[in-house]
Amino acid sequence: NTTTNGTSCTNSTTPTPPPPSPSPCNGTLPDASIFVLDVQHPNSPAGLYFNFDRTQVDTYLGNTNWNSSTHPIKQLRNQGTSVMNGTVVLYRQTNGTRGYGHYVSPTPNQWFVCDIIHFVNLGNSTGGGMGGCNETGPPPMITVNGISFPLLVVSPHGDNTF
Repeated sequence: NTTTNGTSCTNSTTPTPPPPSPSPCNGTLPDASIFVLDVQHPNSPAGLYFNFDRTQVDTYLGNTNWNSSTHPIKQLRNQGTSVMNGTVVLYRQTNGTRGYGHYVSPTPNQWFVCDIIHFVNLGNSTGGGMGGCNETGPPPMITVNGISFPLLVVSPHGDNTF
């Protein structure tokens, strides 16, 4: 039994989200990940906020009570290239299927359409996920524009824990 942020990792799996709302992004996402669908927010510079399909986050978190919650993430771009690790604040809009968010300390142009938000404390603990559970097995793959790449995460601790 390994515990990450109070969550047991024994026999856990990442829930399968519903199909995303129409997306400008191509490719297959790793477990516990979502695409950034838009980077515009009223009265804010581009890239300060990101928009996403909130139904996928509902599924990953297992509830709809996550408005104004913070989550550690890994931001990926292009072919799975790591952009930044940090903590984001997520907001669950009540109209439509979109949510929005930003880094705890946001700056303009941090986000681009089709960036990938990977939740680092969620994942398949039976191998190949990134749930922070001393996992073994092959790394998860990400497919972007028809090309598959291994998605490798390096822990700040120098091992495979977060």
